[in-house]
Amino acid sequence: MNSVQLIGNLGKDNDVKFGQSGNAVLNQSLAVKRSFKDKQTGEYATDWINLVLFGKTAENFANFTKKGSKVGIEGRIQTGSYDNKQGVKVYTTDVIVNNFHLLDAREQSQVNSQGQQQSMHNNANNNQYNYGRDSRLAEAQQVDIRNDELPF
Repeated sequence: MNSVQLIGNLGKDNDVKFGQSGNAVLNQSLAVKRSFKDKQTGEYATDWINLVLFGKTAENFANFTKKGSKVGIEGRIQTGSYDNKQGVKVYTTDVIVNNFHLLDAREQSQVNSQGQQQSMHNNANNNQYNYGRDSRLAEAQQVDIRNDELPF
């Protein structure tokens, strides 16, 4: 089974592109803090995960998130390769996102399957909102990342 669940903060502003067929594509990076501290520095290391979103999921994601937004995602790993300008084969690993949750602690909005926005207030008992094609994202364990821990 190829299934991934991650929680982190977005590393850049959203830039949705549209393919020849008109389908939206969004490439994004997710900063995910490791669960242990570096022995040398005493700091938590951060892994940068490449995300790819398509279609309505990409459009909704771009409308409701920005650089630094805390999100939970569900997707699958996809590997690939290409030859760079120097003719060297470069290997890639991306997470193709199927669903996402907004996890910031402020008031949230949810988009239903028809793309209609519904306002929701975030509270301690209900702090995950599902977006995307389906609602199978299991309850994810939240990771506490302070703004001063982000490299951007």
